This record gives sequence, structure tokens and C-alpha cells, in this order.
Amino acid sequence: MLFIINIYSGFFFFCYMLHFFVVFSPYYLTFTVIINHQNIGLIFIILFPYFHGLTLVIFFCDHSSSPKFLINSCLPMVSNVLINSSILLLLVNNTNLTARAMRLTFETLGFHGYGLKFSPFSPNLLACAASQNYGLVGQGCLFILDHDPDKGIRCLRKLDWSKDGLFDLTWSEADAGTIWTAGADGTIQIWDIGSGGNSEGPVKDAKLASVVPAHQSVISSIQWSQVRSDQPTVLTSSWDSTIKLWDGLTAHHLTTFNGHQALVYEIAWSPLLSSTFASCSRDGTIRVWDKSTPPDQASLVIQASQSEILSCDWCKYDSNIIVAGCSDKSIKIWDLRSIDNGPLTVLMGHDRAVKKVRFSPHSASIIASVSYDFTTRLWNYLNSDQSFSSKSKLIITRQNHSEFVYGLDFNIHLPYVLADCGWDRYICIFANQI
Repeated sequence: MLFIINIYSGFFFFCYMLHFFVVFSPYYLTFTVIINHQNIGLIFIILFPYFHGLTLVIFFCDHSSSPKFLINSCLPMVSNVLINSSILLLLVNNTNLTARAMRLTFETLGFHGYGLKFSPFSPNLLACAASQNYGLVGQGCLFILDHDPDKGIRCLRKLDWSKDGLFDLTWSEADAGTIWTAGADGTIQIWDIGSGGNSEGPVKDAKLASVVPAHQSVISSIQWSQVRSDQPTVLTSSWDSTIKLWDGLTAHHLTTFNGHQALVYEIAWSPLLSSTFASCSRDGTIRVWDKSTPPDQASLVIQASQSEILSCDWCKYDSNIIVAGCSDKSIKIWDLRSIDNGPLTVLMGHDRAVKKVRFSPHSASIIASVSYDFTTRLWNYLNSDQSFSSKSKLIITRQNHSEFVYGLDFNIHLPYVLADCGWDRYICIFANQI
């Protein structure tokens, strides 16, 4: 959450995320307060003269945020206020404020997190697909978790898959008690976690319902169709370079899509366009497909990068906007109507490959990303301030992990709540008001 309160030249302004202003009663002092509400623990106060008044800027941030981070990430958002100003920086430690923001952790003992998803039916339910030994050898595990800001994260069930690791999962959009997982052995596992699929339901009776032979190699991603008026279908992508479509109710194979020249890292259903999905691959392309057209011919091919594209996602509010996370450390946003003009925006900031990108379900312009640099970042790609390039679009950086971060998801029920997981065997659920 970003607030600006400005008392200047007889007017009091309130700005929510820099998007609108409301005029209140008159005062005669410039007084600006900016709050970057994360895990509040440190208070940064900046005083400087501004025109004929005084401006006070306050940053609230977590214990892991350094002054360098604040200067690089927060000040560009208000650079129009800070330009040509003398600055006094005062640091105050206030641990009593930490309860105002949520950060919960859970250790997946013996298993490295690969993918996680919040339930589409219950705001407190989360599932994580994990693997032993970094997914190279050993078994997989599906964790069914419940979280509460006061009580923390509680493991409802731990479901083992002895054949190989688990790399991804998707909740059924038709049945709250069903989860599909993606196996490193090329099979799909369908789990019955009990009717209702919530923390009050019989999760203790969860069991493996069926196993579906699917691909000739690792299944890298799996996703349930997002347009609920459609026939329930599920997509899988694989290191065997194919994408497959499955009936969501019977698990029968429907179609195989061919076209990528190398392994496919991820698929993403359009949340707005019926029967449309995107895929990204080691071959550097994003491909847009329609399940009603010939399966060997993508509707659109974007040569999006000279490097591998590890992740892709659709904007939830604009059917023409796609984001891609690349192994060259970049995040690229594309408008499908104008791909010949190149990407709309390129976000730079991660120090290593970008493993996962996700558009917020609560805002058209907010993107989250995780990386092999151990960080999770939030961006506002529509920030119009070009003077600081990618830095002006970076909202916040968090280092929740001490190893590669792999999984990422927004909670569709609770604004500002996200979760990530990594190879350090930890899941983190956190809240950032932006």
C-alpha cells in the first residue's frame, strides 16, 4: 500500500498509489508521508525543503530492507518530489509495528518446493508440489496446507508419490476436493482430498484417486481451464516438447499440440478468451494456441527472446497482454496486437534467471516474479515514469528464501496475499499492500 499525504499551499492532498487526488481543508505546510507497507519493522524518515514548505517522507519496510534498497526501489516512485532536494535520513527501529503485516513460513522437510497454488474455493487453503533431492531423484510429495495470520501455516495432509518428483499442480475448478499434479515420470496424479476441499472437510481421508500416463518425459506444468462456461479441460506441458489437452472430468486425452522445437516450460490458459492458451519454451518463443484449430499450428508465434523463456502468464483484465519470464534475467510484457513493435515493456532487476511470473488477479498492472537470485519482486509495469526505467516500475523486493525460488501464486480471495516456495524447503505466505 502506498500512501502520500501532502499539505501544501492551502490544500491537503491524499493519493492512493499515485493515481488520484482528493482536496481537503486548507493548511500552509508541505507535509508528505509515503508508506511502503511490507513487514513493518524499520521506519525511514526523510526531511527536506520543498518550495516554501517542508516535506516529510516516511518509509515503513521490513527488517531485511536496507537503505540502499529503499533508495533504489522506493524513492524513484516519488522522484518528481525528491529532485533537487536536500535529504536528511533518520533510521528508527520499531519492532512493535511488525504485527501489521503478514509473513508466515512452513518447512517442507526433506522436499524442495517446485509449484504451489491457492485454492480457487477456499481463501485459506494452499497446496504445494515438492520433490526430494532437488527433483533429480527420489519421490514427490503434495502438501495440503491451511494458513491463518494468527496461527500460522498448518499441514492438513502430506501425500506421497513414490515413483518420482512432483513439479506442479492445479486445483480442479469443478470440484473443490480434487487436485491434479504433474509428475517428473510423465504421469498425472489425481488426488481426492475430500468433499468441500476446505480445512473443515475430511482432508485426513485424502487419497490418490487415479494415475494417468501422459508424457514421455517430465511434466513441467499443469493448469485447469480458466473460463468456467467452457467444458472443463486441463493442459499439460512437457520436456518432450508437446502440450496435451485432457478432459477435466474423465481425464481422457483429447489433443496433442506440437510446434515447439524444444522442451515446453509452461502453459497458461487465457482467463478471458475461451479455448485460448499460451505456451513458452526453451526455443525462445511464446506461442498462442486455440484448441479448436489444428494442433500442429499455433495461432501466433512470438520470438520473444534469444534465451529460454521459463514462464508466461496472461493479464487478467486485458486479453491481449502476456508477460514472460526469461533466463536472461528479463521480464517482457507483450501486446499481441503489436508484436512487430517488440515488447511493450522490459523489466530488468533480477540478478539471475526469472523462474516464474504472475499477473495479479486484483490489478491490471501488477506483476509478481520469482528468480534464481532468491528474491520475489512486485512490479507495476504501467508506471508512466520513464526517468528511472525498470527501477521506477519495481514496487518491492523480498528475499524470503536462501535458494532458488520456484513457485509463485496470488491468492484470488485475499488482495495483496501471495505465496512462494523454493529449493531451501520453505513455503512463505506474505501480504504486501501495494
